[in-house]
Amino acid sequence: MVAKLLGQIMEENIARKRKNAFLEINNTAKQMANLEKRLTKLQRIMANYYTNRKRHFLRGWYKKALNSIHENNTRNNLLDAKTKFGREQKFFYMWRKAYLNSRKESMRR
Repeated sequence: MVAKLLGQIMEENIARKRKNAFLEINNTAKQMANLEKRLTKLQRIMANYYTNRKRHFLRGWYKKALNSIHENNTRNNLLDAKTKFGREQKFFYMWRKAYLNSRKESMRR
């Protein structure tokens, strides 16, 4: 009878320890899954941050590059317009001078 009681107590202890061990394993597995999920999220956030920084840098670089090209084109267009206007003005005044000279010549005759 004492042996039966001792056997029963030992079986209950073993069952309780087994149950606690399985609960511990289950909790550890849940914690590992949670940690894995958080690490994956952190990795995704860091990758997105890196990509966005790279994109931001490239966008700034292209903006500056295109802005300088635009400024150069504007400057060149202004220079072209200036020289064209100067040529037109010079032509007009030379034509006017020639016209007036020809009128003077025709009036003298």
